[in-house]
Amino acid sequence: MFKKRKRALGILLIILGILLLVGVVYLGLHYWHLYRPFELYPESNPLLAFKPKAINGAIALLSLAGQDDAPVFEQAVDKGELETAYVTLAFSTSMADKERLGHWLLLARAYAQAHGKKKAILCYGQVYKLAILSPFLSDFERADALLMAAKGLQEIGERERALFVYKQAGLLITRSPYLKKAQRVILADRLKEGYRSLKAQSHLEELEEALASLPETASAPEPLLTEFITLPEENYTNPERLEKALTLSKALEAKPKEIPEAPVKELAEILKEEDKARMQFYDEKLASEERLSYRAGWLWARINWLTLKYRIAVRGFGVSLVPEWEERTDEIRSQLSQAYEALYSLYTEEAVALPQQHQIDRAWVEIYRDEACKALLGLYANAPLDKLAAGLEKAMDTARASGKGYALRIGTLEEGSYIFIFQPFEPKESGT
Repeated sequence: MFKKRKRALGILLIILGILLLVGVVYLGLHYWHLYRPFELYPESNPLLAFKPKAINGAIALLSLAGQDDAPVFEQAVDKGELETAYVTLAFSTSMADKERLGHWLLLARAYAQAHGKKKAILCYGQVYKLAILSPFLSDFERADALLMAAKGLQEIGERERALFVYKQAGLLITRSPYLKKAQRVILADRLKEGYRSLKAQSHLEELEEALASLPETASAPEPLLTEFITLPEENYTNPERLEKALTLSKALEAKPKEIPEAPVKELAEILKEEDKARMQFYDEKLASEERLSYRAGWLWARINWLTLKYRIAVRGFGVSLVPEWEERTDEIRSQLSQAYEALYSLYTEEAVALPQQHQIDRAWVEIYRDEACKALLGLYANAPLDKLAAGLEKAMDTARASGKGYALRIGTLEEGSYIFIFQPFEPKESGT
């Protein structure tokens, strides 16, 4: 009898111990959920968020063979080669931001449909970065993209992220003077629908209140940065490289699992020769060209080439093409970073030479926005993001003070965070 009681007591203690452990774990998870740092998108480098073995080399190599990135991307998506589409889009320097925005949305939906939730979140993160930071988008394009990203996040069960992005769209919809009345109505209706579907009643009420006092409509100024760069008219691409890359692409299409040794070696030698010739050529052009916008054009040409070189170095075509470059990835990334630094340094020279102070103020904002955008997209490696975030806030405050600034400032979610957000300008105190 005593043994039975002892055994029952032991079992009871074990059960109580398990319940206590479950309670501790639950409380720990609860408090972690409440106080964890908010992560809108993964903070990993987007340029390295792919698996080389998952890339379809036959399609990816078409970019190296001279085809535009956009049709290569679309072909990859159509064939379900999402990793190939991802790497083509992530490394592309030829797409305008509006086109890039649409393609990231398309790819995010494709990943979501293929049950690639983590990659879909990453792609929606790229949409968010462009919508907030790109100086080349209209406010309608920004709000439209944010609403689509929020809805996409909602559809994959990311309620917290969706609400965050919806709220950013709401700030544009209710504060931007650059939306036409019809545009604002359409966008607001979509936002209301999003809030209702998430049962976010308090957000809906805040929106209705904000819509009761809208800003007067104004004409949006054209971006100044488009005038800061004059691209070279001639095409300096090596035709031999295009031919050999296409040959290799066709060989891989015929036999995907067999990498032909001879064409790879031939292409590698051509790439190394082209690299040497290009770098020498760019050095000569930059040393002799005095016009700032033309120098910016040659720097952009160098950035295009170094981005392609870096993609080759990290096996972004799914094939090991130039092993020597794979051993020098850090060096190539550093060269790319230096080229971006030189480009933005030129932009600042052009900005201070503008005839009117309000143009100078606006140019500084655009430079900081573009620089931060390229950095977060992964294209501008090793960018000083802390400095850029502080510089952007200061530039927007200066532009605002000139009377020809912005309805919303761009800040960061919290100190040390690289999640950029729209923020209302704080009202000035009386007497200031």
